[in-house]
Amino acid sequence: MPYIKVRLAIWGLSLSFLLAGVQGHASGGGGEGAEGGTEGAPAAAVSKEKKDYTEKSGKLRVLEARILDSEKTFQELIKKKNGAHSSEEKRDIINEMNEVIKVRNDSVDAYEKLRTQIIYRFPDEGDSVRRRYGTQSKRTVEELEGVAGLDEMLTRIKKAVHNKYEPLMPEEEKSMAKSAQAEKAEAEEKQKALRLEK
Repeated sequence: MPYIKVRLAIWGLSLSFLLAGVQGHASGGGGEGAEGGTEGAPAAAVSKEKKDYTEKSGKLRVLEARILDSEKTFQELIKKKNGAHSSEEKRDIINEMNEVIKVRNDSVDAYEKLRTQIIYRFPDEGDSVRRRYGTQSKRTVEELEGVAGLDEMLTRIKKAVHNKYEPLMPEEEKSMAKSAQAEKAEAEEKQKALRLEK
């Protein structure tokens, strides 16, 4: 839990420094349209629009970094959980994982909202924003944990292959595959029984 609070404080500081730099950059170049009376208004509008775009794209970069940082933190927590020895320690780590996922999903919501605003508010920059910033989606603990595990990925692929090619199998192979699945299920039940007896 303290780890998450430290990360949030760092993100807040980096956002404030980024915004301060954007504001300083936008206010520092003031000689463009100040001379002419009619030329000053369009130049001021363009500089204000550019300032808004720069500010929003900076926020978008911060949100993207926050999402990636949350995923990295989550991967570290998975390693900790797998190495945990007591159930109490695992429970604490799982609570931290839930907090990290909550922060990540909140960041994804803000990211997608801001990304959509930039794309439609600044149509000239919309294509570059689409190329630079991909879409992000919310994920559950199981999905992110599954992404981390090769075993889960291989199981999904095996099921997909089996479902696709099962109709093409001869009857003998189908019965052999079903008996192998039954043996595997029986072995898993024995493992569960052994775990419960310990």
